[in-house]
Amino acid sequence: MRFAYFLHFGALGGALATGRAELRQVHSRFVGTAANFPEKCGPKVIRLALDILERKATPSEVFTRHQIITPGNVDHLHPNDALMTVIKTPA
Repeated sequence: MRFAYFLHFGALGGALATGRAELRQVHSRFVGTAANFPEKCGPKVIRLALDILERKATPSEVFTRHQIITPGNVDHLHPNDALMTVIKTPA
């Protein structure tokens, strides 16, 4: 029997909650997803914007740190996922 293994790279946000949930499934063939931690980009962007406004030399490219999220590290990197629930209100 052949098995397919999947590595997901999300264009927007990466490591979305649905992908992280799939990584926690015992028999999933989903092996990983990329996280780009957009919540940590703000300080870099602000510093870059201020440097541009002050006419300082700025790099031609700015990179953000990415990390592969796997079944082995998903709970460590996203420990609060269990607290996220959908609350349905009556229509």
